[in-house]
Amino acid sequence: SQRASATAKDITEVATQSWGAAHEKADVWFATMVDELRKIQTSAAALPVHLQTSLQPVQAGISTTIHDLSGILSSEAPLQEKVTKAAGTVRERVTPLLDSAADVLRAAAKRLEAGVEPPSQSTPADPPPNGTN
Repeated sequence: SQRASATAKDITEVATQSWGAAHEKADVWFATMVDELRKIQTSAAALPVHLQTSLQPVQAGISTTIHDLSGILSSEAPLQEKVTKAAGTVRERVTPLLDSAADVLRAAAKRLEAGVEPPSQSTPADPPPNGTN
């Protein structure tokens, strides 16, 4: 009887530790995902204005995704449900957003390779558009 109680106690302790470790891993994954999305936002904000404009829909999608992931993380839902929802959000939103951003950047690179100047904002020091001074 004591042996069965000790075994049950040991099993409960191991299960609790495993559950705690799983919870910790999930929390780290959530935090890492949100941090990486914020880094993408920061990097995009440092790009030239014409690229920032092209990436605006991507930026809006990232903001919404960060908000939604943060909501999932802070919810009282069971861990498995949180992980399932977060994985679905990443699969359904993050991958397409990153693909869209890559498409914008590839198109910009092709324009540069072809010698097409990106749109620029004129300043008084710029020559007039017709090339005369």
